Amino acid sequence: MYFKRESEFQYHPGIEKIIMEVKGGGTIAGEDMIGVMFGGRRIDELPPLCVVGKDFITRLYHVIKTARIIAGGTAAAPHISRNHLFKAGEFISDGKVALEIAAVTKGDTYDTLTFASGSLLVSVPGVVLYQAAAANVTGGTAAAATVTGDAADTLTVSIPTGSAPANFNGFRLAIAQAADDNLVASFKSGILKLSLANTTAGKNNAALKSKLPGIIFA
Repeated sequence: MYFKRESEFQYHPGIEKIIMEVKGGGTIAGEDMIGVMFGGRRIDELPPLCVVGKDFITRLYHVIKTARIIAGGTAAAPHISRNHLFKAGEFISDGKVALEIAAVTKGDTYDTLTFASGSLLVSVPGVVLYQAAAANVTGGTAAAATVTGDAADTLTVSIPTGSAPANFNGFRLAIAQAADDNLVASFKSGILKLSLANTTAGKNNAALKSKLPGIIFA
């Protein structure tokens, strides 16, 4: 008779927020995990708090990969924390551009990304990069909304790509008439509220540009 002792590593479970419950569970697409470790090996167990999305055609769940930038890299070769699942050939975005990963150089304390073409536009430490569907090295266009008044006056509000557009997700615009000839602007809980000066139109644009830099008013 003999005894055999075996041990295995298991992640501690983590719950950040319950979005929905999937009865019976689901199957993660295994090919997403091939090549994410040294030597092109795959991982067999996902870390806790991974974000996944369902492919309703194949009915498989795919990991939506993310990575946090740490200090020491450049826009063309950022350093990222090692707890990521990216591999060469995938696309990664900073919210402005989306780049194809040419290589992931593994390190002891961080990994380094290099790209097939282009550089990040946001590469400061702490920024979270996320997986994209395709490359876009030139960046997107400004999001804009135009309001037309009874007298055919218009106010166009746009958020250029240089203003970290991810910070304005869910952005809503509310326009009202001020009680006097002074503009009042406030931004709270994702709502930009503009109370426009009721007599002098020129007061509105000049005041808006000074109160809310990073957002274009025309």
